[in-house]
Amino acid sequence: ILQASKRLNGLINSLLTMAKLESGKMVLDRSGIDLGEICRSAVENFAALASSKEIELLSDIPQQPRTINVDLPLFQRVLDNLLSNALKFSPSGSKIILIAESVDPNGAKIKVIDSGPGVSEELRTSIFEKYEVGTLMKNVSQTGLGLAFCKMVVEAHGGTISVTDNHPKGAIFTLELDSI
Repeated sequence: ILQASKRLNGLINSLLTMAKLESGKMVLDRSGIDLGEICRSAVENFAALASSKEIELLSDIPQQPRTINVDLPLFQRVLDNLLSNALKFSPSGSKIILIAESVDPNGAKIKVIDSGPGVSEELRTSIFEKYEVGTLMKNVSQTGLGLAFCKMVVEAHGGTISVTDNHPKGAIFTLELDSI
């Protein structure tokens, strides 16, 4: 009951945040955050779950401090959602990689690379729309809100999010922030 109520609360909060973002009434509370620190924290938050699913969670994160100006709670939820999805859809024995890099002159790029079923070319744009679900999988919770939330938050920060193939199997979700 506790887990179900937490999940329901999370869905409600996501819907409320999405409604604010859509209406243009969401005011971002930006602050300077170290790109490497926020990415390392996200990877650490999912390390135990990855281990329990026998998935290797790797990262390639710059050691040099690089400040990005983001709304920390919203941006954390974006990274958490991308890593959570990667863990949901990747099989045991596979790898998930989070790569963060600085892009000159004032940008940042973050990639989450998984080994799941991937996203078909037809769905690569629509998967970021509300209630759109990619590959239906048994015993995997899919509301179709997570990637829509990610897109809204990233765009509110002036960035973009996209998905491409990870050959031979899987997906690469890339988020780019142009102005830091």
